[in-house]
Amino acid sequence: MSDSKIDLILLILILILIVIIIISSNTSKKLDKRKFGLVRNRARQSTCLKRNFFKIDLSICLAGLSHQKSNFISIIRYCYHNNFKLIKPIFTLSGKHNNDKLLKTDLSEYYDLNGITINGKKFRLYNDDFKKDTTNYKAKNSLVRLDRGFSDLYGNVNIPYKKDIINIAKKVSSQLGEYLCIHVRRGDRITNNQIDVDTQPDNIIKVINKYKPKSVYIMTNKLNELKALSNIKNIYFYTHFNFLENISDNYYLFCIENNIMNFAKIRCSTFNTKLNKNNNYHCYLTDYPGDQ
Repeated sequence: MSDSKIDLILLILILILIVIIIISSNTSKKLDKRKFGLVRNRARQSTCLKRNFFKIDLSICLAGLSHQKSNFISIIRYCYHNNFKLIKPIFTLSGKHNNDKLLKTDLSEYYDLNGITINGKKFRLYNDDFKKDTTNYKAKNSLVRLDRGFSDLYGNVNIPYKKDIINIAKKVSSQLGEYLCIHVRRGDRITNNQIDVDTQPDNIIKVINKYKPKSVYIMTNKLNELKALSNIKNIYFYTHFNFLENISDNYYLFCIENNIMNFAKIRCSTFNTKLNKNNNYHCYLTDYPGDQ
């Protein structure tokens, strides 16, 4: 073989070697980038798992306790599904249902905030200690579940009442024996003549006569409109119990009365709750739909 041919072969081999080195170098860089990408993605996933604290501004929401509890449940579901740590929300309770006394509260006067669960798992709340990595959100609607991202979220949320509230309700319940409890919502909920008629004393007595209980407890937001019933034997209002009559916070009294309702043998709502798939009641005063 001539020297020129040998030189050509060596040149080709050198070129091939150079190409292999270049390809190898590029492949190594790509692998390094992939490794970096994996590390970065894992870091992102780790951040997502840790997630931020969540703080919500509810200044737009001025309402009663039942309304605000509904908001609380919506917020808990939102944080649960988005893996947020919820800073205790501050709610504004309307004075309309509390002798014109407006309240700003985290609801700890009424509920055991350490006992909240969702789908059977404990849900922890956090104090607002100027935490870092906090996501701040301002509610757009008085009913938070109407806000984008808060609707159509599911989860069985349990917010238990405080023990002192339950114990007071048990005390009343034990004195009443086997009783019928009736919720009579009037005032702002009288939206037509039929509801007005159905929540009057005459119709309430019809319900009582149908079930013939040993005693009756009536919870209402308009006691003065039902005075005709207060003198009937074995019909009781909160005014028949000194320890209830002395309570100045009407929302606190409402929580006690809700538990008196829960302990009753027969439970009667103002509205037809079955239309809202609420089967906690045995009967109702008016066929119009509602929650209580």
